[in-house]
Amino acid sequence: MYLEKFNKAREAISLANSVDELALIADQAEALRYAALQAKQSINVVNEASEIKFRAERRAGELIKEGQERGDIRNHGQRGSSCTGVEQLGITRKQSSTFKKVASIPEVEFDKQIEKMKRDNVEITRQKLINVVNEAMKPEPTRLEPKPFKSLEIGFDDPVLNILRTVYRQSEGMNMKDFRIWLNDLINIKIKNYEYQKREGT
Repeated sequence: MYLEKFNKAREAISLANSVDELALIADQAEALRYAALQAKQSINVVNEASEIKFRAERRAGELIKEGQERGDIRNHGQRGSSCTGVEQLGITRKQSSTFKKVASIPEVEFDKQIEKMKRDNVEITRQKLINVVNEAMKPEPTRLEPKPFKSLEIGFDDPVLNILRTVYRQSEGMNMKDFRIWLNDLINIKIKNYEYQKREGT
């Protein structure tokens, strides 16, 4: 029963050339998914329906984006244009946004993660699919090589050390905003005094 419907749905996706057709296929796949859940079918059957739904949404999103790039479909927020709005395609703005979000997933990653979730018997959901793919597409964090420690030679009367002593003694109990203002003023005063002393040779 389900296998025949799934095969027909896959064929319909490959033949569809309009957003409303693909939205209808996605709705039908969602109905099959819900029916499979209610009938306590296996996770494999549920995931087959989910896959068809998201493939239909992804293709619909591609058509919308292509139409917007050509200028045939109005972008969200665009006014005074004679091109077609998404409502005239038989879908809502929310559906349009959802379809484009699914379409933004690269095809290779989309296929890879769909197959992985099916293989692992993990229920495929839209958010789960998008989250997993986004995580997979994140660039590797840049590793900063630690710099060798360089010891500091600070004399007892060094102005920096004096500032630190004053900060330690006087900053207790301040909130962050007051602390920043006070520290900035303190540093400026200490620097000016230090420069004056150097000029005067004291």
